[in-house]
Amino acid sequence: MVERKARGKAAKAKSRGKAAKKGKRKSAGRPEIKVTASDREKVEILIGGGMAVEEIAAAMDMAVNSLKKHFGAELKRGRSRKQAAMLEAMFKAGVGGNVSAQKAYMQHSLLAAADDKVQGAAEPAPAPRAPRAYQGKKDAAQEEAMTAGAGTEWGSDLDPLAPQPGVKPN
Repeated sequence: MVERKARGKAAKAKSRGKAAKKGKRKSAGRPEIKVTASDREKVEILIGGGMAVEEIAAAMDMAVNSLKKHFGAELKRGRSRKQAAMLEAMFKAGVGGNVSAQKAYMQHSLLAAADDKVQGAAEPAPAPRAPRAYQGKKDAAQEEAMTAGAGTEWGSDLDPLAPQPGVKPN
């Protein structure tokens, strides 16, 4: 009897076929992008060279959102890292006697200093704003009541501070 039950379970598993395997389900949509170290380096080189994110996505054959998702860190720091590497290489070549590299390095440093000076002068400190006096609706209504008849034919008839005709002051 036990043998029959065991054979029944084995037969059921065989009839299910490939669907019975766990973890082998197919998912909808495109497969996940497999990011390699060479892809990361390529994105850093392209962003360091001045390419736009849309152009890099087209070159890598992926959507812009996928590029930002998988290569966000490279997009943020890639330009700085590659420019730093180029400056280091230019400096080493200049120290080694390459006059063109020396001139390019000096020109870059002068441009950077001028850029810092311009950015510092272009952003003056904002002037402090005077605190705005808040006036509530009751205060506004009171102020309007004080000047209600001014400039009209009613004259001082509506002025609460003007003496009323026929009324003796105390």
